Amino acid sequence: MEYNWIGEDGYEYITRWHTRNPTAPPEQRDVWIIERKIKGIGAGPNHRHGLHQVCVGNNKWISYEEWKKAAVANQLGIATEIQKEWLRNGHWKA
Repeated sequence: MEYNWIGEDGYEYITRWHTRNPTAPPEQRDVWIIERKIKGIGAGPNHRHGLHQVCVGNNKWISYEEWKKAAVANQLGIATEIQKEWLRNGHWKA
C-alpha cells in the first residue's frame, strides 16, 4: 500500500506500508516508511540538486542513499549505532 501527495513545501511525499522482511529483526512487524522527493533545478538563481530522503524521526530526514547503506550494513551485521538508530526510527509501526 502506498500514499503519495505533494506538500505545500513542494516535496512529493510517499508513504509505503510493508510487512516484515526476512532480514529484519524478529521484533519488527508491519511498518510504514516515509519518503520525500523534490526535483532539481538545473540552472538559475534558485538552482539545486534533487533530493530523495527518508524520515528517521520527528522531522529528521536522511538521504535515501544513507538509508540504503544502513539497511545493507544491518543485513551484513556491521551497522553503526547511528545506522541502527535510523533504521529503528525510520520504520514507523503500522
